[in-house]
Amino acid sequence: RSNHSSDRSMGVSGIGGKVATAILSEENEVTILTHQAGEEYLRIVVPWDVMFRDGRLDIARIQHMTEDQRVEFEGIMMN
Repeated sequence: RSNHSSDRSMGVSGIGGKVATAILSEENEVTILTHQAGEEYLRIVVPWDVMFRDGRLDIARIQHMTEDQRVEFEGIMMN
């Protein structure tokens, strides 16, 4: 969740999503669940381990969430 969703400076300062997930994942695979009102529920799989090992940056996968993932996601977002 972003508490700066209407802030025009979003993404201008801070550590940044890509760098943050790479650091926090300790170079392992990361799965990001995301949804925007009126849009599809998506999961993005970022295989940092493979990206660092092979030097490839074009292998993140965008997929639809499974029904179980969507239910879990909605439960977390309601808290």
